[in-house]
Amino acid sequence: MSFQQRNLSEYGELIPITNTALIDRTGRLKEKYYRPYKIAFYRDLKFKIYESFEDEKNYNFATIEGSLHKYSNEGLHNFNDFSIQDLNNVVRDIQHRLNLSPKNLILKQLEIGLNLRLTEFKSREVIKGCLMYRRKRFKNVFTKDEGEYIQVFQQRRVLKIYDKALHYLNKGFDIKHEILRIELKYQRMNDLKEKGIYSLQDLLDFDFTYFMEQLSTAWKNVLYVDEIALHNHNNKFQYLYPFYWEQLTPSNFQYHREKLIKILSNSEMDKRQIVSNLIKGKAKSLIEKTIETNY
Repeated sequence: MSFQQRNLSEYGELIPITNTALIDRTGRLKEKYYRPYKIAFYRDLKFKIYESFEDEKNYNFATIEGSLHKYSNEGLHNFNDFSIQDLNNVVRDIQHRLNLSPKNLILKQLEIGLNLRLTEFKSREVIKGCLMYRRKRFKNVFTKDEGEYIQVFQQRRVLKIYDKALHYLNKGFDIKHEILRIELKYQRMNDLKEKGIYSLQDLLDFDFTYFMEQLSTAWKNVLYVDEIALHNHNNKFQYLYPFYWEQLTPSNFQYHREKLIKILSNSEMDKRQIVSNLIKGKAKSLIEKTIETNY
């Protein structure tokens, strides 16, 4: 792996970059000098090492973009389990190869998720039943890299749910079982900074039970419907459509949500509760070794 120098000329001079947002009083564009950095790509990760300006004293830091989970699989996939031991091994490998201390690797975004193996039903059935998060609709999204998924934006986080097995089947991998992916993406670091998490080292020292509780709570707040469980029920057609829920007052929304949960719990197969149990069970049994983590 080799680094390429960016924002510096071949003579070591800073290259000015025109910023259209910076205009002086005469209407001319101002030039802004961005911090020079070196960049490299390895095992599906992008590394940037930022260097100090001449008038600064040893102010260097680095960022990593991509999945450390994928890194542990030669950059190929992240549909298996990724343990805390795996995470530590990846960090040690990066430190050895690039001489980068985790204390100097600043977190800008963070994704925490679980790959849940389903045996009683399909991932697409679960995704179809996810109507809203609290009182906000899920959006269907398609990207070239990740395929189709549903997501909802919260204030500082994004909840995303998708068929992980289908994602990699479309890439040519041979996967024989269903894998439902549920993840939280921290787009802003405010919540984590409040927990004392700024760097990769801070994350390594943190109790991951917190993230598992966040995932479990996020799933509990999903308004989940099941057409089969609602068969012949008087409110079937109302409950299946988000427009109905959006028109309810907060108190009526909560009343009908609890009524819906009771209907699901009395059905032959309560998929909502099964997924909830899978999240709790995996968190309980694998908290020390199988938490999937992306940066």
